[in-house]
Parts: sequence; C-alpha cells; structure tokens
Amino acid sequence: MNEGMDWMLIEQNLNISPTGAAEPLAELPAAMLLDHEQARTMLEQAGAAVRADGLVLPASFAGLSVYYLFAASIIMMAQSNRLPDLSMDNLTLQLERYGDDHAHLRYLVHRPSGQELPEEPEAMEAFVEQEVTRYIQEVMVPLVEGIAEAAGVKSAMIWNQFSGQYTYLNKLFFMQVQDVQAQARFERIYDLILNRVSPEVFGRRRHPFVHKPRYIDNPANSEEKWMIRSSCCMYYARENGRKCFTCPKMTPSELEERKQELLASAK
Repeated sequence: MNEGMDWMLIEQNLNISPTGAAEPLAELPAAMLLDHEQARTMLEQAGAAVRADGLVLPASFAGLSVYYLFAASIIMMAQSNRLPDLSMDNLTLQLERYGDDHAHLRYLVHRPSGQELPEEPEAMEAFVEQEVTRYIQEVMVPLVEGIAEAAGVKSAMIWNQFSGQYTYLNKLFFMQVQDVQAQARFERIYDLILNRVSPEVFGRRRHPFVHKPRYIDNPANSEEKWMIRSSCCMYYARENGRKCFTCPKMTPSELEERKQELLASAK
C-alpha cells in the first residue's frame, strides 16, 4: 500500500518516483539491464543525449542510479517507516532530457507499495539487516556488474563513487528532514549498514560505503568547504567536458585555473 509513503525527497534528489518522466527519450525495464545487448543500447542512447565520448560516462550515471535506489530505500525506511518495493520487476529505467545537451536517468516505480518496519528496535534492526543484505545481493550487485560489463568498463569505477555519495546522503537527510523520530531511525539504519553489512555482501574487499571525506575551500567563500568526490563521476568524458571542481582527478594547475574562473564569476 502507498499510504504514509512520502516520495517527495526521493523524487527531487534521486529521480525515483511512482510518476516517472512525462516524455522519456527511452526506457527499459530494470531487469533488462542484465541483458548486455539491451543494456548497451540504453547506455548508447544515454550517451548520445549528453554528447558523451564513449560509454564510460553513461555507465557511470547508470551505476549511480543503482546507488540511488539503495539510498531511496534508506530514506523511505527512515522517513516513512516502510521498506519500499524497489525490486527490478517493479522498476523501469527512463532517460529524460532537460536542456539541449543534458539528460538524466530516472526510475519509474510501478507499484509504490511498502512493508512497515517492526516497532521493536531489535526486531527492526534484524529486519533491516536481512532486507538490506538481500537487496544488495539480488539487485545492486547484479545491476552494477551488468552495467559495467555492458559498457566494457571496470565495475570499480562505479563502486568507488558510492562512499562519497553515502556520506552526502547523511548530510542531505538531516538538512531536509526535521522529524526527530525519522532522524533517529536514519541514524540506526545508516550505522547498521556501515557496521553490520560486510564488504563480502557487495562482493568487494572494502566496504563501498565507508568514507573518510576530504574537503576543499569554496574559492568565493573561504568559510565554506566542499567535499571532494570519493571517485571521478566521469562527467568530463563528453563533448567539451571538464572535470568538476571537486573531482579527485584535478591536478594543482587545473584547480588553480578553475579557482580563478570561479572567482571571476563570483565578481
């Protein structure tokens, strides 16, 4: 049932919703991402929409969309006390354009149903650990590895982005959600995933969500810090593309050049 499920934060920040795109450029049932031929076709369409140089950029974006599904589950459990059904057979991946050379991937949720979390704390934690582990093994790992194989890239390129995104999720939730009970649930779930879900569940030697953030000054405001990404999102791999100011691949000379540009824009 959809009663009591709040999709607003998830839709605005993660592009996942029961409404989906009004006019998608392309769409594919999520389970078909495991079919390399169909996945590659979808990646090629996504790459063309952003004028990408090959498949590395659309593979990066598609991989991040899988992380967003996981993040959506955490937000919904914390905010609405329900585990949403974000299984592959309940999702369609859509490509949506905005602007002349911008597009993003989003998921249409066909049945916005959710299972209520147990009330007793220990039972809730056991339920979350079981369901999170199942979702990682049955949805996240197959999709990430399938996308990487279809694009001909190493899956580490995708997994390495998740730790920074997970750190940002914590900041986002507490900025957007003021409900004390929801915040307490979020903290329990967030810590549980970091401390009780092993790296082996992801098929990794290191936990993909553990992150030691590094920061860089906002050139226009020295009192503001920007978190450096845990890994490059590959957005520069497109026509006239450039690395983000917070990209870990930025060289000192590139940082200085971009810093001067940002300062000039601020003036």
